[in-house]
Amino acid sequence: MAAKIFTKPKISHPPSASGYYCTEVLDLLDELHSKPLIVISGSPGIGKSTLVATYIESRHLPSIWYQVDKDDADLATFFYHLERALCEVMPGENLKMPDLTPKASENITEFSKRYFEQFYKHLEVPFLIVLDDYQEIAQDAMLHNVIKVACAGLPKGVRIVIITRAECPPLLAQLRFNNMVAIIESYDFQMSPSNVIALSPCPS
Repeated sequence: MAAKIFTKPKISHPPSASGYYCTEVLDLLDELHSKPLIVISGSPGIGKSTLVATYIESRHLPSIWYQVDKDDADLATFFYHLERALCEVMPGENLKMPDLTPKASENITEFSKRYFEQFYKHLEVPFLIVLDDYQEIAQDAMLHNVIKVACAGLPKGVRIVIITRAECPPLLAQLRFNNMVAIIESYDFQMSPSNVIALSPCPS
């Protein structure tokens, strides 16, 4: 299947980790190391992306920061750009990722299993895969099933973080029953003088 190619960056560096942040929320992300999937949800401007960027910087974590948009509902587009992200963080690696052919797309669950098995073999541990602006994906999109499969196959030390302005998609929320997902919502961002730290802008 043909992927859509965009001039707008799909893969970017984390945003500058500057402002004020609650140390308890950063510690919470450490405590949730056993959860394959972390969903951080809340209204615009509360600092969701900055929180994750701060966590990546403070813990010196290798990561992929993937900017989601509605075109990622086209799975060929999603897999294509995710492979490009892997090439950026692992330059020089001999990547042999499965292709989403028309035949492979007939069983997207099986294809996703094979794809992520190969994908994870190239990652350092620990590693964070961040999917930002996930609210752009419709509730009935097949991408949610792909992410669910990705979570099921995550090796120890690799986690997926979803940043969204909406609630956790129902299909992914089901992972709670298997103790695989943690959801951090806006009230977890509340700060008090005793647990707030000031963060300086990252050097350019």
